Amino acid sequence: MIKASKHIDHLITRYLSGEASSTERLHLEQWLNESEINRKYFDQIKFIHEKATKTYPEIDFDVDKAWGNVKDQMKFTPKVDIKVRKIQWGWLSVAASIVALIGISAIVYFNTGKKTIAPVSDDIAIASQDSSVSQKLPDKTQVYLNKKSKIAYSPNYGKKNREITLIGEAYFNATHSKDKPLTIKAEDTYIKDIGTSFNIKAYPNEDVIEVYVENGKVVFYSEKDSGITLVKGDVGVYSKKTNTFSKKIAVEPNILSYKTKSFTFINAKLLDVVRQLNSVYSTQIHLKNPDIERCTINVSFEDESIETIANVISETLNLKLSKTSEGYILDGVKCNNP
Repeated sequence: MIKASKHIDHLITRYLSGEASSTERLHLEQWLNESEINRKYFDQIKFIHEKATKTYPEIDFDVDKAWGNVKDQMKFTPKVDIKVRKIQWGWLSVAASIVALIGISAIVYFNTGKKTIAPVSDDIAIASQDSSVSQKLPDKTQVYLNKKSKIAYSPNYGKKNREITLIGEAYFNATHSKDKPLTIKAEDTYIKDIGTSFNIKAYPNEDVIEVYVENGKVVFYSEKDSGITLVKGDVGVYSKKTNTFSKKIAVEPNILSYKTKSFTFINAKLLDVVRQLNSVYSTQIHLKNPDIERCTINVSFEDESIETIANVISETLNLKLSKTSEGYILDGVKCNNP
């Protein structure tokens, strides 16, 4: 089933009209990369949009206002006769989006008379899919992206400022500049570097944003809150629900494992071990029997392959290991050490 919503439809409309911000573009690109179905959905909306703009090329419009007008006028159900040949994914949400975009085009035509649509931004983006990515930026700052993460920055990065937008998780070994401090935007928060190396975890589907400082100092803040200052060893947490900043007392030992491929597990539950490994490696480990989830293990790994790790866990806990097209499967009876 397609992962579409009013939010996605609105985001697509903003993107196609050139109104989307850097963060909105990154969210949309991440959604497009989730499945072929999502990309087909986008292509269909793009096709309708291009038809509309070709029909009315002398148009400049406010997308938010137009969208609001469409929503108001969609309180009733219009009678629309649309003939489409060989359509293979005609979900109701697609139809709704087509009607919405046609409605926007009509409203724009009758209510505006200006010209040109704003061009799509030419921001430079670096993205990771099923494995981490390492990249050096123009200012020599080294960035490590965890899988399914993305950063974007202006082509003029480093000339007037050093501003980066992040979705997902990334480690920055920043070059310091008093005149042009490195600033990372992660959703509604900002992380301002004061000569340091630090990690930011900001996945859209999680309730918090976390910043870990390995060396140096950063300021972690928002437009409405001056935030907190973090120094070496600190972990700052921003709650999306309460819009508040705080510091963690205990630091997760494997916080940089996606970068170092080093893991240390002490009396760790097998379920938690597997979750951490799966967040780093593209090949996944699955637990077949729920009874083994609470098994505990003490083990360390230093830049090992996922195959070696799966075998060590299997032998240590006396579990059966098998490999399928979906990854590795651990199975067995309830452990004696939960």
